[in-house]
Amino acid sequence: MINYIKKDEEFLGVIKLQTREEIIAKVLVSDEDDGSSVILISDPVVAEMFKKRIEDEEGVKEVIGVTFNKWMSFSDAEFFVLKEEDIITIAPVSDEMSHYYTLFQVQESDIDVDEVQPSDIKGYKGKISSFKKKLESIYKL
Repeated sequence: MINYIKKDEEFLGVIKLQTREEIIAKVLVSDEDDGSSVILISDPVVAEMFKKRIEDEEGVKEVIGVTFNKWMSFSDAEFFVLKEEDIITIAPVSDEMSHYYTLFQVQESDIDVDEVQPSDIKGYKGKISSFKKKLESIYKL
């Protein structure tokens, strides 16, 4: 059971997997009847840091940047279910990383960044819970 995360509340988090991958995604953790936790994620990405040398009037500098790639590049699935035993830890992302993630999601959806209102980029509220209900109904069958 994952007991260090608020249950049934969607948040933007970073997940460290047993494979050492770090995924940034919208996360919902829910407890099952048997005491285990189910982790539902949507819009997962992998952040990669890079260094670039730039030259300006002050000389040569090394700049560090971040780029995002979809976690499952060849899937159109909106949601993924992770097993508790495959996870080392889960934590909320920093405000700065949340901003970068949001910009990436907006750019991926081909929306003009200037047209996006803050309320448009909060996430897909309700989608994970509706997916959870679908999973529960399948499980009960």
